[in-house]
Amino acid sequence: MFTKHMNFIQVCILLAMITTSWDHVANIDIVFNFRFTQFIMLPVFMFYTLHLLFGGRTDKILGGAALFTWVLFQAVFMFRSPEFSNTFGYFLWLIFSVMTIVAVTHYTDRLFTYEWLIKAYLNSFVLIAYLGLFQFVLARGFGISFLNNQSPRISGFCYEPSYFATYMITGLVTFSYMIIKKDESVFKLPELKRKFWTIALVMLLSTARTGWLNMALWFFITPWFDEKSKGFLSGRKLIMIILGLLVCIGAFMALMILRSYGLNFLVGTGIDGEASHSERTQYWIPVWNAFLDSPFLGYSLGGVDPILAQRAGRAYITGNNGAGCNVWLETLIASGLIGMIPFVLYFTRIFERNKYYLNGALKWGLIFIMIALCLNQNILRPYFWWHIAIISACYKHNKLKLKSGALALT
Repeated sequence: MFTKHMNFIQVCILLAMITTSWDHVANIDIVFNFRFTQFIMLPVFMFYTLHLLFGGRTDKILGGAALFTWVLFQAVFMFRSPEFSNTFGYFLWLIFSVMTIVAVTHYTDRLFTYEWLIKAYLNSFVLIAYLGLFQFVLARGFGISFLNNQSPRISGFCYEPSYFATYMITGLVTFSYMIIKKDESVFKLPELKRKFWTIALVMLLSTARTGWLNMALWFFITPWFDEKSKGFLSGRKLIMIILGLLVCIGAFMALMILRSYGLNFLVGTGIDGEASHSERTQYWIPVWNAFLDSPFLGYSLGGVDPILAQRAGRAYITGNNGAGCNVWLETLIASGLIGMIPFVLYFTRIFERNKYYLNGALKWGLIFIMIALCLNQNILRPYFWWHIAIISACYKHNKLKLKSGALALT
């Protein structure tokens, strides 16, 4: 992760990757609120812009035409929002997200190697996992609440454990897929396994339903990636599924036994009392109804919550966002059917170019963060767009290797 002779842009990108999950620490208020991961990228954007102004060439990003068309729709639909200031702030966040993709893709294999980028990116998940374990040990062992007012649950620098789990699932799936495929292009297999189990442990200890459900879903489908077992549901796959279910049942029973000794790991899961987000799905209906009232034209990303407040007959309170509790429904009402066309085309472009991926690991990491965001509140989570930036850089890197004959297309 840290190497000798790192240049300034490389340091900024490294710090941005490490802090991409931070919600409530080191935020910067300059008219609008910026996460540290966004603020530290400002010099990178500035140098990139100067490069273009002085006639420098840049790289096309994967699906760029569709992405920029969607951004254009978001700009146009800002003027349909009942609360322009909130909408404009969201649009700035969107510009930061897109600029991250563009700049990271541009500087990869120019100022730093793709090998350094992917290694640093994957290690950032492990680093935050260790932060979560440190938080857990302090809370359980010493009664010290660190970084979190929900002690002893693990949340890192996120608002709550479910956000933490949404971030970590990407790392878990990516590492897991590389282990399954025995991909040692970044880390050797023993190191891959150590990093994977570190992330898996901290996700289990976070007691976040989002994390547990996504972990269970991932482990349920992993037998289909095993190339040694043939057929849709061979005996080997069936055994692996049964063993996986038995492990889940065993883990649950162990947690219940520990609970009887006063060690309650089930807070927030909905199993041991009401979960903090057990009623999220009830908010989907008003979002859907708002979409039906304007199915073709959207309200831009920052206009969703103001329009929901207006429809409910209440005044919108600045910063009171996330009422829809479903990223994809909110994106639908923000974009309308017209705006969703380039949005869908963009992700179609990403997934159809899987031959340029890191053996599918990054693709599956993206799929699972998209699943986790079904119960989240904001598509502009920096870690979501950072993962897309890494995919775009991977596409550029491997495409260049294909042209040079250094990579065989399979």
